[in-house]
Amino acid sequence: MLELVVRGLIDSLTAGGVALDDIAVLTAPPLELLGPEEVSGRQTAALPTGLTEQTIRFQPEVDDETAYLLADGNNEPLHLARELVDADMVVAVETFSVDPALGGRTPAGELWPGFARQDRRLTLVRSLLETRRPVLEAWRRLAAAVTDQLGLLASLRLMPGCGQSLTGVAFGFPADATRRGRQLAQAWRPAIGQQAALTIAGINVPDCTLATLTRAVAAAARATRPDGTICVACNLAGLPDGLFTRWRRGEPLFTLVGDAAGSDDPALLGEALQTLLFARALGDRRLVLFSGLDEETVESLDIGHADNPEAVNRLIHQADSFIVLHEAHRLCPRR
Repeated sequence: MLELVVRGLIDSLTAGGVALDDIAVLTAPPLELLGPEEVSGRQTAALPTGLTEQTIRFQPEVDDETAYLLADGNNEPLHLARELVDADMVVAVETFSVDPALGGRTPAGELWPGFARQDRRLTLVRSLLETRRPVLEAWRRLAAAVTDQLGLLASLRLMPGCGQSLTGVAFGFPADATRRGRQLAQAWRPAIGQQAALTIAGINVPDCTLATLTRAVAAAARATRPDGTICVACNLAGLPDGLFTRWRRGEPLFTLVGDAAGSDDPALLGEALQTLLFARALGDRRLVLFSGLDEETVESLDIGHADNPEAVNRLIHQADSFIVLHEAHRLCPRR
């Protein structure tokens, strides 16, 4: 999908008189807050092979690839990818996604801090380990300031749809495109009238990760009573043998998260954040997995195991009320 979008943008620019040699395509790796598997498995975006020479892979850990842009509210310097700071014109291609584990809009896929230095990216994750809403509010203000300082004139907002599709696209001035993206995002924010005793949460991606599972559990928790059950149906091949499994097997959560917070390892910080968000979302609810994991592995993590659709049907018959969430990892229900 991204390949088609970038190709369309370039075709429009060249049709308007911009020379192809004057166009550069800058991509950034995913944010560490997505979790260890997604950080390591999706370092670069898939782009047309014909644009290889024009594609620049931003490396946030290389300070020389950034340039000073402005100072934040604490008078700390902010650096952005040098190509963005030096460009005559920037067209930002950003998603507008909702993350139920974060309670709404997510920084993933955004210009800032996607194209910031590594220390800034990791600082965001560490801050989210301490608090959520104030950090995200501060991020939104800072992202707007970065856009203004950069002099960004055009923004293309992509709103993910079902499967690998788009539910909508917004193009225009950054503030207008963001506002339209927020409107499009309402399709993924259904209103839940009353919480149910059981929620069946579906994940329809072939490579479900801890981050994907966390988002699905967080979405389902919004629709499930505090003493209810969440059943996640997914294709989960495994879970990271680290903080998450240690917590599920009895080690204190806040000790694990506290130790990880001082690390400079992006994967460890990402797993710590996903583990914390998972724990907060699940609360005292019972979790059942209908996945590719074997019964012994699942139950060793103090999680219920459903080995076939009949087991899921039994859960439904035992509950006095239930809700089904399709593509739960993309949803952020409103209560």
